[in-house]
Amino acid sequence: MTLEKQTDGDWGAAYRAEGVDDVHNRFNIFLRCAVHFHHHIGHISYTKDEHLRRRRLADSQEKHNTFSKE
Repeated sequence: MTLEKQTDGDWGAAYRAEGVDDVHNRFNIFLRCAVHFHHHIGHISYTKDEHLRRRRLADSQEKHNTFSKE
């Protein structure tokens, strides 16, 4: 069932799945998934920032090496 199809009464419906024994209803599994997704967004953001930082550092070192040879 998708998020849009949930009614107020659906959120409290029982939920069971392997690996999430502490989750007992649909609202809690939705919340868990949202938090997990947010966690991955943080990883993606960090990876992007680190990639840009390293690229700027490499570009800076390349420029320094080019100027040193002249």
